Amino acid sequence: MTTGSHGDLVIGDTETFVIPPLYATNQESLAVCQPLSSLDKLMYSLRAATGGVLTAKLEQQFKGSVSNEHFPVACGILANEKEANCFHFGPGMSLPAKIAVMREKREGAASTIVMNGTALWITGGMIEGVTDTTLLLSVSSALLSFNQSGDSDIPTLKNGTKLPMAMAYHCLVMVHGDVAILYGGTDMQEETAAISSTWSMEPHGNWIARAPMAYGRYQQGCGVIVTDVTMSGNPNRFVVAAGGFHNQFGEPLSTKSVQLFRVNYDQSLADALWEAGPTLPHTLAGGGSATTSDQSVLFLAGGLVSLDPYLESRAIYSLRCALGTCWWRKDDTELMVQRVSPIALVIPPGDKTALLSGK
Repeated sequence: MTTGSHGDLVIGDTETFVIPPLYATNQESLAVCQPLSSLDKLMYSLRAATGGVLTAKLEQQFKGSVSNEHFPVACGILANEKEANCFHFGPGMSLPAKIAVMREKREGAASTIVMNGTALWITGGMIEGVTDTTLLLSVSSALLSFNQSGDSDIPTLKNGTKLPMAMAYHCLVMVHGDVAILYGGTDMQEETAAISSTWSMEPHGNWIARAPMAYGRYQQGCGVIVTDVTMSGNPNRFVVAAGGFHNQFGEPLSTKSVQLFRVNYDQSLADALWEAGPTLPHTLAGGGSATTSDQSVLFLAGGLVSLDPYLESRAIYSLRCALGTCWWRKDDTELMVQRVSPIALVIPPGDKTALLSGK
């Protein structure tokens, strides 16, 4: 899966890593590979960005064959433009292709892939103030727009289900395939107000309040990771809130604490609780997070170590769990440059990880 991130993105200033087969067993490190495309030679500033990887089922030339094609997208404001749009990027592309009109800049939005991989759900963020509105980008409209020749055919994103409250810099992930978990963030009612609330929503349902985190946090690492498997072969998972900012005496303070929301396959979410997870090696907020396709490893890359003094990170950390116990590992490979709030995407097949530049 991919997780929504936010920040100032420079299209083309990407770092891409190949995840080796034995990475989950701690036997190998990330392998640095060539940039995702020739976009590394371009410097198109995409601000207030979020993104994900859509999946399209495409028929092959010979009858009866269907393949899954992966469609990386990023949404934000391109340099020298006033409105926000969504763009497709990928191997062999010399320019990002505009595929949808986003309407307005959303700084601090969170997004996740829904509808069996066929839509990107962009939620909340700050427009003029914090908003509870959401948008949907479907892979069908993205592909149709990508194959058109003129801007007049580019669709506007559709409105999605509203959030239970206005928020920004929050987390939104999916569990059990189609259940949304919303947690953390800030409502900006006070300059540093952090949200501890957790909600869930099933398809065609309403938001339901769940057990809150121990304390509010925003700009945390987000994701879902498998912790163990039931006797029937179904996975139990942790929803992860790693690091981020919380409030102390009215001021934002970065944290190294981690909270885990245990989502057991055979247990109702009404009984699910947050628990303390393994702490990060140091305080960290605004890192880019993404999870491998099999949800065995969660990455947290870059971010801000402290505000005073202002210190950014190049480190790549990975979280693994087994039999209910989780631990962090610092990878031997580091980012080439320091990045705060990058978009982190895991792109199948082969789980190629792209870190699209943050601030």
